[in-house]
Amino acid sequence: MKKPFRLFLVVFVVLLSAISCKKDKKGSPDVSITVVTKLVPDSDIYAYKAILGATATIENAAAGKGEAWFQIATSESQLPLAPKQGVQEIPAKGGDFGMTAYDLTPLSDYCFRAGVSIDGKTSYGETQHFTTRQAAVQFNSITFSHLTHNIITENDNISVALSGQVSINVTVPSGTFIQTQANVCFLLSETEEGLLTNPIRVSANPVAAGGGMFSAQYDGLRWGLDYHYKAEVTLYFESFISPDDNTFHSPEVAAVDLGLSVKWANMNLGAHAPQEYGDYYAWGETQPKGTYTEESYTYMGNPLNLAPENDAAHVQWEGDWRMPTVGEYLELLEYCAIKHRTYHGVKGMVFTSKKAGHTDNWIFLPAAGIWFGQSVSGLDEAGSYWTSSPYSGPATAYSLDFWDRDEAGCNGNGRHLGRTIRAVRP
Repeated sequence: MKKPFRLFLVVFVVLLSAISCKKDKKGSPDVSITVVTKLVPDSDIYAYKAILGATATIENAAAGKGEAWFQIATSESQLPLAPKQGVQEIPAKGGDFGMTAYDLTPLSDYCFRAGVSIDGKTSYGETQHFTTRQAAVQFNSITFSHLTHNIITENDNISVALSGQVSINVTVPSGTFIQTQANVCFLLSETEEGLLTNPIRVSANPVAAGGGMFSAQYDGLRWGLDYHYKAEVTLYFESFISPDDNTFHSPEVAAVDLGLSVKWANMNLGAHAPQEYGDYYAWGETQPKGTYTEESYTYMGNPLNLAPENDAAHVQWEGDWRMPTVGEYLELLEYCAIKHRTYHGVKGMVFTSKKAGHTDNWIFLPAAGIWFGQSVSGLDEAGSYWTSSPYSGPATAYSLDFWDRDEAGCNGNGRHLGRTIRAVRP
């Protein structure tokens, strides 16, 4: 009787496991991706370029975002091996995306499809076709040269001056209206693929139909980022971009001289613009995190002076940058005019120097609030900035605090909470 019972037990366990697995699978549904490659309307087809579009619907994705792209070829058999073009991020729920395909051949057939990948799953849309138009004129050669950039920094702004030269050789059929000028612009992006998908267009001066020098300036770069740029020339409704990828890195941060014992950073640690909140840190910790509680707090020292390896500003920005002392914040309060204001849509406090020769210099501290647990409280209402100075015992340290009025002060606060940091240097 024992063998039948054992056999029944084995079968029962197997069935139970199968049911359990089935439930687990149902409880964790696979991600679903539907990609629709859009037909190219006639208005988006030219002789040498075409504007492509697609839309994706994504369900049950665990990741916050995925990747989208296009493949282009002259035949469907070549399409699966065609390289990805216009690679870009796409939200976890999907949406529309597109790109401009350059360097096409007039009166030629092309096929393309869109692809999306998220959570390790990839899906493609149907293959679509288009035929480029006949060119109104023949472009024999378009040559770009001397593409250069020059970065200009100010107290709260960073700009780039761009310049270059283009040579255009074109044959115009008899009877065609002759253009005397070509339009030129720069395409600017924080990613190389962004030049094809969603570039910042910076208009330059027009050049003669045969080419010439051109230049432009763009204000409002973000700090501490890599930028990519190319030039684009448009003539007879056709556009051509420079082939090489040109890059520059914007400065990480500016040191503002308020006439005090130290110079102050023009933005928070982890920010890329003066109005951005940046990252949050527990006192003595050098990396931001997602939870700020007593249980998640890792720094347990109680020094008179915070060591460089425990100073987030020094670790993140290196060099002479460090967290300010409480004395340096008190100096800031004494020798600066304090005004609560809104800057680029963000509320915060402006500190303008009262020192002779420095009264045009100022810094803006956004009201970034305080990170309690897993969320930020007081966002756009209060500011709380760490100093490197301990307050009383191993549980507290000094911070600069302000609310929505024209006053601020230094107080002792719990070290385990997440606060923003404004760095200083000699």
